Amino acid sequence: MSVKYDFYPTPLRKFEKQEKYHVRMLVKHNISTGELADKIAKRSTMHQSDVIGVLRALQDVVTEELKNGNRVKIDGLGSFRIKIKAPTVNQPGIIRSESIKYDGIVYKADKELGNELKKTGFEKVPSGQVPHSKKVSAAEIELAMTSFFQTHKFITTRDLAYLCGLARTTAHRRLLTLVEEGKLTHPGPRNSGEYFPVKEFFRK
Repeated sequence: MSVKYDFYPTPLRKFEKQEKYHVRMLVKHNISTGELADKIAKRSTMHQSDVIGVLRALQDVVTEELKNGNRVKIDGLGSFRIKIKAPTVNQPGIIRSESIKYDGIVYKADKELGNELKKTGFEKVPSGQVPHSKKVSAAEIELAMTSFFQTHKFITTRDLAYLCGLARTTAHRRLLTLVEEGKLTHPGPRNSGEYFPVKEFFRK
């Protein structure tokens, strides 16, 4: 049992010339609720369907308690609480409750879990087994996107990563560059994943 990793090129900043590399973990598989329930059922006297029922009930209860402002602690795993955000003000008491928004989950791993994960073994992926981000030129990317936009109204980071064999971070950076160059637009919320072509570009 081990976690596989490999080396990937780190994007260079403007003043850097020498290429650098960073280690990235390879996620082998996304474990679904059904698979998780099956694994638990094999270690207990419960059927898979019963485990799924318990997991769904756990999800409902945890969600309810978080919405009530409670911190939920699951022994051996860790604790969860919600994070909130609101506009910065000059004095307290002048923000209305409607201005306060949910801003994600704060998770703190249990010490027991942390101690167990410290024993994790690591293994480098054999050369050539996992495709790295290709060094694709801007012209090649735009050519691939031109073809893509013939049948799609917008493109996402995931789309571009798959289309050109790029890492997600590289694909996202390339999309932002195209927005800065005025070739793509990124309407909607800041975290929206949809990038639309500007009419003057990406035409066959």
